[in-house]
Amino acid sequence: MAGAQTNQRFKVLKSAEPTGTVIVMSFEDGREARYLQRRSQMRWSAMQMDLTETLCVSSQAAARCELTLPLVVADGLFIWTKHPEASRLGQEVMYLPGGGQPKQHLVEQQGVHFVSIEEQQRLGSRTLAGLKGRLSCDKFEWLTNVPNVPGRVLPTALSVASWSGETNTSTLETNVAENQAVNGGFDVQLSILNGNTYQIDNATYYTAFAGSPALVSQGPATLVTHDKQGELCQTTFNMSLGKTTQIINELREEIKNVTPVQGPFPIDILTRIEFSMKGIATNAESATFAGAFE
Repeated sequence: MAGAQTNQRFKVLKSAEPTGTVIVMSFEDGREARYLQRRSQMRWSAMQMDLTETLCVSSQAAARCELTLPLVVADGLFIWTKHPEASRLGQEVMYLPGGGQPKQHLVEQQGVHFVSIEEQQRLGSRTLAGLKGRLSCDKFEWLTNVPNVPGRVLPTALSVASWSGETNTSTLETNVAENQAVNGGFDVQLSILNGNTYQIDNATYYTAFAGSPALVSQGPATLVTHDKQGELCQTTFNMSLGKTTQIINELREEIKNVTPVQGPFPIDILTRIEFSMKGIATNAESATFAGAFE
């Protein structure tokens, strides 16, 4: 049967339609499969940030902040739309790696997407209203240089020169685990929402990797700002993802009962088609797997 073939070549085709994008796997032997997606409802997640050190003000009084971002959990699958065996039509495409290994889902499952400055910079005016992140603190002196006293007036807009997140991982040079900056943003622009909350509007530049959104850190988070003299200084926080992990787990359960939709998928921040097919990106013009599909 067709699934028994090995080293099967295919192309990942994206076609723009008025309402969005359709994604198809097209095989040289004429088979085709279309991408379907399940999404959870969007939830707001507040990540606690506790100040551990600041070089921006003389006072070392503890400050507690929260980084609040919307997040959504999504997963996807391909279903056969053209196949010589009628029984396979409408069924999920499975990957057979060979060597006695079991069948595998072709699409890596359940991606967690934070709506953060990546989307705000990439989409600009198309960013959905009301979905920008927020930074709230009980004390903002480290950021604004304004003493934490009754009647304080905070700046209406300011920027964080650098916001970086660290993860404990082995270095390439020494293979010794240590904290390393793995994501973040430069010139992160903030505008005030109320007396203790700033909205995260955008960033001039950001770095982010799969599983490591630009502002979310599994280790210390370091923010570089300006002191009263206008000199660069830094403040370090410990970030806690405990509540976020709980929300993600709840959403992972939620999407098990969601019916996959066929698209086309609107081009917005909650329907990004970002998935990995065993290491092959969806923008690959063609790919070959040393295995089979059925």
